[in-house]
Amino acid sequence: MNANNNTDYLNAINSAADSWNTIVPSKYTLSYTGTSTSTAFEEDGISLICFAPKENFTPQESMASTINYRDNDGHIIETDMIINSGYNWSPNTSTPTSYKNLQSTMLHEFGHWLNLRDLYGNLEDPYPKDISPIPKVMYFEKKESLGNLDLVTLSNPDIAGLSWIYNHPAPTIETVTPASGDNSRPISVDITGTDYMNTTDRDLVVTLSKTNQPNITATSVNLISSSHISCILPITGADTGIWSITVQNHDGQTGALSDGFTILAPQLSVTSISPSTGVNTGSVTITNLSGTLFQSGATINLTRTGQPNITATNVQVVSSSQSSMYPVPDVLLVQSSTALPADHTGNKPGVQGNPVSLEEEMEYS
Repeated sequence: MNANNNTDYLNAINSAADSWNTIVPSKYTLSYTGTSTSTAFEEDGISLICFAPKENFTPQESMASTINYRDNDGHIIETDMIINSGYNWSPNTSTPTSYKNLQSTMLHEFGHWLNLRDLYGNLEDPYPKDISPIPKVMYFEKKESLGNLDLVTLSNPDIAGLSWIYNHPAPTIETVTPASGDNSRPISVDITGTDYMNTTDRDLVVTLSKTNQPNITATSVNLISSSHISCILPITGADTGIWSITVQNHDGQTGALSDGFTILAPQLSVTSISPSTGVNTGSVTITNLSGTLFQSGATINLTRTGQPNITATNVQVVSSSQSSMYPVPDVLLVQSSTALPADHTGNKPGVQGNPVSLEEEMEYS
């Protein structure tokens, strides 16, 4: 601390720090470690409080300024605070009127050191009832009409703000929507619950966990509100079964929903068939049958209630999503010469195993 070796100034600054130290003492401590002759405002491993000329301030009317230095995760690791020596300072009063109250000013600046922001709003007419009239240390402005020139006591809102950061309730999870997804691709989910919070974009962590499996950490975590999170679960190739889901706030507190998400195996599906019509006087060559999870050796059938299945011949799977059917030998022949009525329009393709149906019908005439 560089306070011109003024003991009264040192006491005022320490009193301001001690006011914050009593709020959540288990999580942080502002400690005075001695005087300094340094005036270097830079990240150098030393948190410095120093008087400096008004030319160091923008705007120059500022009484003081706090500079926080952060690590790659956005956490405060060092702070420098500068006090405008262009003003006349009194340790703990604004009397006479040309003097500024150092303890009151530093009480506000230590709030910034601890990651609180300025409060804004019209505390006077025409909105006297819209904002609490309680004088708040973190209000951005000091003037006589607000009654905060000599404010050296933290208000309940100031205390609540700091407690929200450092002594926040543990989060809870109530719902995950959707609650399941197949492991063929990442899936977007919405999580609802209580007491979600972060101080940087990287502070909120969502994970899936399962015994004997590595945790799956969500990406693109978005804090929509204190009760709503959205994120992407990268479950591609993950082990199938029931997983627990956990939300961790910036302070390390967690909330979990046991068996909250189920990872499924991808499901066989058919999405299109071409052509989708054929004459029932002979075989029909299908040039393209599309879907997912096709495998070599697949069996393809046309089905209709009350009718025997029609099994395709010469099936060739081109990829897991397409059967490519061209003239022999790369053809899929749907044998339709069995006794189908001329107005038949009901047969639908399916794949043997876990049978699936295509909504678009293959028509015969």
